[in-house]
Amino acid sequence: MKTKFLLRTAALICFFTMIYGSAFSEDFLFKTVLVKQVNKTITPTAATDCNGDPVSSITPYNYTITEVMKTPDDFSLVSFRVYYSDDLSTALYSFLSKTSTEVSFNSTTGQIAYTMTGIAKTRKKLTVRVYLNDGSGAVYETKDFFTSQASNLPPVGTIIPYYGVDDNGTIEAELNLGGWFFCDGSSIGAVSDNILYPDEKTALQSIIGGSNFPDLRGLFLRGAGTNSYDPSSPRGIGSIQTEQTGFTAHNYDRSVSPTGGTDVGLNVGTASVQSGSGITVVTNVSLSNANHTHTVSTTTASTMNPGGGIETRPDNAAVMYLIKARK
Repeated sequence: MKTKFLLRTAALICFFTMIYGSAFSEDFLFKTVLVKQVNKTITPTAATDCNGDPVSSITPYNYTITEVMKTPDDFSLVSFRVYYSDDLSTALYSFLSKTSTEVSFNSTTGQIAYTMTGIAKTRKKLTVRVYLNDGSGAVYETKDFFTSQASNLPPVGTIIPYYGVDDNGTIEAELNLGGWFFCDGSSIGAVSDNILYPDEKTALQSIIGGSNFPDLRGLFLRGAGTNSYDPSSPRGIGSIQTEQTGFTAHNYDRSVSPTGGTDVGLNVGTASVQSGSGITVVTNVSLSNANHTHTVSTTTASTMNPGGGIETRPDNAAVMYLIKARK
């Protein structure tokens, strides 16, 4: 029953690959270094003491070194088989009997690089076995991998908040070994090549578009994209918006009710020019009760009280942001 199931599974994979082709498959570049452990012995040459007598107590010294393999002395062919990691009895893909040229063997460093094509995308973990022969001998090396879209690990460039207190750099060192780095604006190139390989540094710099880790200290994160929530959208990833306080229009209604009154009297003095002529002239004019007042009363409909800080902010808690720097 198991055999039939495996045969059907293999047939389904082949059918799936033929129908959908490269849209549902991808290439996997496998790299490793071909080295071997070699036992060496240093045998001292014959020696004499001060009297000219031979020294017989000098013994050979044995040691082990790591050497780069050579072709064809150590190998002539390289083979690869790919399995589901939970079933190493049935190979899904076989790439057999590849020459040193086909695996881009570097005789100085020992590195090989071979692209295994047509690997169907899957959520399951895969295992590749490497053989230094036609695939019939012992396994030289085993390596697990995921297809790119199926990995359950966060992608490079992922930002997460980290609620932890560093202890003299100990926690940071452990985070770095796991591929996580503080978003403090420090140089990516300054990271040790033993922690972040040169090709990983280049890939990270390409993703974030800069040579430094993002500096997110004191910043809130805001989703990018084009919509009405951000009046400055669309914005580039990593672009900084400076602080700003938004105000809306306010109407202040005031009612004015002027009141008051006045009662002015006019006094005119006259005199006759000649008695019995009936002609008079104005000698003086004066006003009485000319003083008056006006009262204006106003009512304020609303008021605005100023705040007591130097910025506008919501309630918040301080954390450190981390970025995923490698797969």
